[in-house]
Amino acid sequence: MFDTAWSAAIKPVGNSLAACFCYIFTLTGSFAPVDARTADPALPQAQSQTDVAAFVRIENDFRWLSDDARNGRLAGSDGHRAAAAYVADAMARAGLAPAGAEGWRQPVRLVRATAKIEDASLQAVGDNAEPIEFAIDRDFAPLASPARRGQCEGPAVFAGFGVDDPLGRHTDVGAGNRLEGRVVLVLDAVPAIFDGEEAIYLRDRAAKLRHLSAAGASCVVYIQPPTAEQNGRPWDRQVRRLKREAWFLRDEPAPVPAVFLHWAAADRILGLDRANAIMRRGADAPSMEGRFEDLAVRIRLRTSNTLSHVESENVVGVLPAAAEGAGSAIVVTAHLDHLGPTTDAGGVDRIRNGAFDNALGVAVMLEVARRLAARSTPPAQQIAFVALTAEEQGLLGSSAFAAKPPSRVADVAANVNIDMPLLMSPIEDVLAIGAERSSLHSVAQAAARDAGLSLGDGSDAARGLFLRSDQFSFARKGAPATMLFVGAAGGGRQAFADFSARHYHQPSDEASLGLDIDAVTRFLDFAAGLVEAAADAPSPPKWVDGDFFKAASDQAAARPVQ
Repeated sequence: MFDTAWSAAIKPVGNSLAACFCYIFTLTGSFAPVDARTADPALPQAQSQTDVAAFVRIENDFRWLSDDARNGRLAGSDGHRAAAAYVADAMARAGLAPAGAEGWRQPVRLVRATAKIEDASLQAVGDNAEPIEFAIDRDFAPLASPARRGQCEGPAVFAGFGVDDPLGRHTDVGAGNRLEGRVVLVLDAVPAIFDGEEAIYLRDRAAKLRHLSAAGASCVVYIQPPTAEQNGRPWDRQVRRLKREAWFLRDEPAPVPAVFLHWAAADRILGLDRANAIMRRGADAPSMEGRFEDLAVRIRLRTSNTLSHVESENVVGVLPAAAEGAGSAIVVTAHLDHLGPTTDAGGVDRIRNGAFDNALGVAVMLEVARRLAARSTPPAQQIAFVALTAEEQGLLGSSAFAAKPPSRVADVAANVNIDMPLLMSPIEDVLAIGAERSSLHSVAQAAARDAGLSLGDGSDAARGLFLRSDQFSFARKGAPATMLFVGAAGGGRQAFADFSARHYHQPSDEASLGLDIDAVTRFLDFAAGLVEAAADAPSPPKWVDGDFFKAASDQAAARPVQ
């Protein structure tokens, strides 16, 4: 039965609720049933019984997953385990099959790491000279690592931005360059010829670290560029961020040690003449092409980390293809985890429940699974549905899945990710972020049209949304991918701005913000239609020729594994 707060938050749906009450309760089992409501002739036309039934199932899942009893679903927590069990049960009831030897559960082993500032040291040693000590916090800060201890000593070289553009427009450290035994200093920036998502990708410290490690670097020093302060990245803020806990996949090799170095300290002690020249030249900064600058000093670096191990899981169910052994799978994802309790929020409720981020995404994904599993004919390609862990800690659950899917999942043909759909008010358009990079774009256009929506422009590269959720883990492994999101038309832009300012990653992201039934059912139609069409297509989705991220995935696959 509705309680007052819940019913007031949902757009009224008229007499059909009374007419189909028994039908809905049968479909939704023991979860909270829908109560009949008195019709108001001024209210919009009633939804179909099918739409109302789907809405109620989504609402039940949404509320259960984001309830305080789940304690915010932090990866590895009791609340997350309870949510994972709930999702596995829902997948079984929908008619999916477990995906691997572990049943519905794909284990994901994690490491939580915090840099031990007091144990870190950085020295520069010249010929016949006393070591020069860099001061912690003032001059440098270590990056957290899943290695309990790290140390290196070697000749220092400057390697520009440390960039290897997959499309060949700028190369500092290329595939043929070797850096064995060297301490590599790079600018924590990218050449000005790059912008948007390309710049975000090439500037990412973890990506640079993987690239330089593959080239043989013994450790890496990121230099704060002199423009950082005026560009809104002050030193103190960067250092505070580096002191936060970081999460890693336990089954991946630990990266080489790395630190962040203040520009003034680097320039004063190391004499970065070429670095100064590069920063002055801006967009005209030349590729170094492996012509590294020998800094005539040796660097000694020592780091230490406090570690704790976490066991978590992805939940994976599959809808088999029409032909047994079909060669590829459309993978539908939504992250199940959120951030857990907070220790610094005011007020009574200190649990970050992640109702819209991303209990609602999981609820929509489960309803897509129910709809497609109920078809009279199976899809041409397998469809895998995955509730992912540890998205909030750096896309870790999706990285683990994309690297090694469970045994019963076919080769990944494409990914459709659902993250933070803001469906609390009417919608006019939807986004398929990243779809323009592949043939998924035309599929998304048709699915939006069939749902009575327009497909907005999802290529807002400045926000970098394509890199900020789980679809990017699949793109990084070479699969076309997209994230489904609400567009800016009508009140969409304002809804996104309000949610970002007031509720994003806050305890106020709760189910009490309400859902709009028309928005939910239209978004569901869009998501289900897109997945269905992609899975029924005669061939898997294809990248657009020359796409940057397809080239980046090919480049990464060709690098040696460290």
